[in-house]
Amino acid sequence: MALLVVIAGPNGSGKSTVIDENLNTLPDILICPDEIVKLKEFKRISNIRERYIAAMEKAKELRKIAIDNGLSLAFETVFSTNEKLEFLKYAKVKDYYVEVIFVTTRDPYINVDRVNQRVESGGHSVPKEKIIERYQKSMNLIADIVKVAHTVKVYDNSEETPFIVFFKNYDRKIVLLNKSRRDNWVDKYIINPLIECGVLDNRPRDLDIKETNDYINNSCFVKVIMS
Repeated sequence: MALLVVIAGPNGSGKSTVIDENLNTLPDILICPDEIVKLKEFKRISNIRERYIAAMEKAKELRKIAIDNGLSLAFETVFSTNEKLEFLKYAKVKDYYVEVIFVTTRDPYINVDRVNQRVESGGHSVPKEKIIERYQKSMNLIADIVKVAHTVKVYDNSEETPFIVFFKNYDRKIVLLNKSRRDNWVDKYIINPLIECGVLDNRPRDLDIKETNDYINNSCFVKVIMS
């Protein structure tokens, strides 16, 4: 079975950091608009906004080609539209195993500050209003992602180091992690919507920090990436 890994989350959440830390476990094909935009053919586009739009369209094309050819791949996305959700469903129809690694923060203004810092270092800018708007849209889609994907790992990257707060494993069991560190956005955007729609009958198992460390060292946590 081919594998699709999606690294998702709002602008400025730190998706690239998570990619770098997990690079040796990801499929060989990694499609990232931020890397595509560096190619010579895109550098010829003088308008920065148009350059990034072109890179995102190219990324969309490459994803479709990979799926239609049965190739395992990973890609990075803000995941602020239903289009990406439909792509996950399309991959499942093509008999892909779908894993989503969702990276976010507890407050969109953390994301705004990080994007501003990135701009100062030569990165591309995103208007403050757009960052906040996309943050909300992305967060509102997490519960839908959980319904569709085979495996979902959600990380809070509000601090210096990201930590996992939610895990849906390969046999569809859901676990809450890092209880004492976790913020209430996890209940708001994931647990409550899943209970309301009937995916969860009640609150799932909730692990403290030590239990979390033991759990993520268990083979069930790493099985998907290795399969």
